[in-house]
Amino acid sequence: MSFGKMAVDWEQRVDFDKLRRERVEKANKKLQEYGIGSAMVFQFESRRYLSSWFAHPYGRHLPQEYMLFIKDKNDRLRGDIGRRILFPVYGGDHDLVSWLARAIDDRVPKYFNAPDSEASRTLWPYVPPRGKQGIIVEGLVDSLALRRHGFASYATLGKKISYDQIELLKRWGVTSVVLFWDKKDAKKEMLKAIETLKLHFDEVLVPDFTEWPADKDSGDTLNWEPGVALLKDMLTNKLIDVNSLEFATWQLS
Repeated sequence: MSFGKMAVDWEQRVDFDKLRRERVEKANKKLQEYGIGSAMVFQFESRRYLSSWFAHPYGRHLPQEYMLFIKDKNDRLRGDIGRRILFPVYGGDHDLVSWLARAIDDRVPKYFNAPDSEASRTLWPYVPPRGKQGIIVEGLVDSLALRRHGFASYATLGKKISYDQIELLKRWGVTSVVLFWDKKDAKKEMLKAIETLKLHFDEVLVPDFTEWPADKDSGDTLNWEPGVALLKDMLTNKLIDVNSLEFATWQLS
């Protein structure tokens, strides 16, 4: 009896997951050896084998295609940072405590956060205000837009404000806060945060969103020119004290 060349009892072909794990392990050792916390990788082959992300070879050398290889205590990776803007997040003593990657197109999720970071213990930016009032927003781009329009704003980097963030504002001399989160998506979180803020600040205000489009946030004004005047008017002339009767109407709207 003659057996053909393809006759086998068991056959294992290329184990791509094993190859990736070995390459990631080797890369992690190099990061540790040279004391590097992260590496931005542009080379097509290295980018592909470290992240398992594949792009057509014709576009292998496009400068906007890259991966950010970061080692943390659990050896987890953030290799899908392409087409995003990376923002450093600083904390006490101006130490780098985290980073955020914000999409520059419509891809989701909009934000990627550094794993195992202490972002909830700081605010973006880590810069004391010149006055006594601070505007609290959710996202980093929201804060960036408001600062561009002349407002002292701070991003909590999420729909929650921590005790550390409150203490930081108080340490900076803030006595009045404006809570400007997306009321459509975060009304419940806003009401909860308001009760906490009232315990720590002399004045807590919210914007009157009557004329503000429900599908917009402050970050949209970076490329939405008609919204700039609307935003400035709302934050200058249409603020509601949470201890007023007008706030009761605000909650029902």
